[in-house]
Parts: sequence; structure tokens; C-alpha cells
Amino acid sequence: MGLKHRSTCVGCCWAQMLIMFAVGVMNLFVMALITLLVITEKVAPIRSRLICKSVGILFLGWGLWLLQMQ
Repeated sequence: MGLKHRSTCVGCCWAQMLIMFAVGVMNLFVMALITLLVITEKVAPIRSRLICKSVGILFLGWGLWLLQMQ
């Protein structure tokens, strides 16, 4: 059962795991913020779609802003 769940988790969330590893190595404070975001999504299931979409739009805007800065 553990191998089945592991493969599903890695197959689904490999990009998030990669980002969390890189961020965790570079900046522990930002890693704590990402952790709080994930906990908020899990604890507030009624509003989790709204939270996910809002954060996704925020990150897309931030990425576009960073692209403009170059």
C-alpha cells in the first residue's frame, strides 16, 4: 500500500516537491510560508478552491513581473 501511495504522490506532485526542496535549501522562512499555505489549503476545505486559484493567480502575476524585470 505504501508503494502505491508513494508512486501516486510522486507522480502527481513531483514539481512541488522539487520546488520545496530547492526553496528549503535556500530560504527556511519561505519554506515556512509555503508550509503555511499548504496547511491552510488542507484545513479550510470549503475555501480551498478559492485559495488555490488566488495563490495561482498571484504566483503567475509574480512570475510575469519577474520576467519584465530582466
